Amino acid sequence: MSADAAHPPHTHLTPDTIRFCPLCGAGLVRQPVGPDKRPEMVCPGCGFIYYVNQKVVAGTIPWQDGRLLLARRSIHPAYGKWTFPGGYVDWGETVDAGALRETWEETGLTVELGELVGVYSYAGAPVVIVVYEATVTGGTVGRAGLSIHGGGGARFPGAPDRPRLTGSGSRQRATHVTSVSRSLVR
Repeated sequence: MSADAAHPPHTHLTPDTIRFCPLCGAGLVRQPVGPDKRPEMVCPGCGFIYYVNQKVVAGTIPWQDGRLLLARRSIHPAYGKWTFPGGYVDWGETVDAGALRETWEETGLTVELGELVGVYSYAGAPVVIVVYEATVTGGTVGRAGLSIHGGGGARFPGAPDRPRLTGSGSRQRATHVTSVSRSLVR
């Protein structure tokens, strides 16, 4: 998909894209650090080591009356694809609080968290994804302020029109969604 002004290409902070120290502004250089001599970006001006770590994403698989809620992305990456609600955990926020907040922001629904479905990470990906089962306890789909980042949509699709989950690890997530679904229907 080509990028346009409304949907620029998605970029990530990586050791290859960081160039300047966030503390003093000096140029960073790659140097071996620690006992394992792992190459890291280091500021020669103030000595700051810029460790590029994965960000934590929290999400939920919300159920209501035996139906699974899915959200359509309206931002990159994976613009237009269906997934479960989730997003970055804010600084100072717990992972479970982030999952509750992101679900409300993206769908307009409040949920009660259930079991941990899984923790997912992939080589070269900038995130670690923590996913919980959830039961809808209130709200109205689409009434939240952000509403899937500008209106991508959220719905409880029926079996005939259930969208396929897409993106990194979608097969693993779909397997977990299926097992969660079976456990809730029994």
